[in-house]
Amino acid sequence: GLHLVAFSNGPRKYCCKVLRTIGLFDFFGDENIFAVTDVLPHCKPDRGSFDFVLGRIGKKPEECVMVEDSMKNIRAAKSLGLKTILVCGEG
Repeated sequence: GLHLVAFSNGPRKYCCKVLRTIGLFDFFGDENIFAVTDVLPHCKPDRGSFDFVLGRIGKKPEECVMVEDSMKNIRAAKSLGLKTILVCGEG
């Protein structure tokens, strides 16, 4: 099945609040939300942050797709073997 994970460079409290506000929190659940405070001393795009999250969810990079709005994080994810989708805003 599909395993959804939220991985943010923002604080956990903020990340959870945003997901609740837009009605997506229950798709992830608290155990599948990773904020910057969970992966310290690393953060995206550091390899250590990706390694931590992948280790916690028990997945290999090639089993994952990262949806991201930052090109530097997309490049980091691709270099580790993740498939990627870049989300671009208007303008």
